[in-house]
Amino acid sequence: MPCGAGSLSIELDVFHPDHAKALHHNGVSNRLNLPRPEPLRVYRQDGRDIVTCLDEWIAEGLIDTIPEDDVSFPARRVERAGVTGSR
Repeated sequence: MPCGAGSLSIELDVFHPDHAKALHHNGVSNRLNLPRPEPLRVYRQDGRDIVTCLDEWIAEGLIDTIPEDDVSFPARRVERAGVTGSR
């Protein structure tokens, strides 16, 4: 990465799996920032199943870190994706 960054913070609304792959290809890790649970429910009501996407992205190794005050939600996602994570 030209700026020399080792990691990049990405908001859920702009996350794309191809971007995560490109970052990893260039040696850059990512942190995916999630909204609170209520906006995630709204996504689902609007037909966007973001939680299933999160599980798939985690299983594929596309998300390196999910910073969260309440670790139970990302921990469930990692468990559901069937990968080993750290808290």
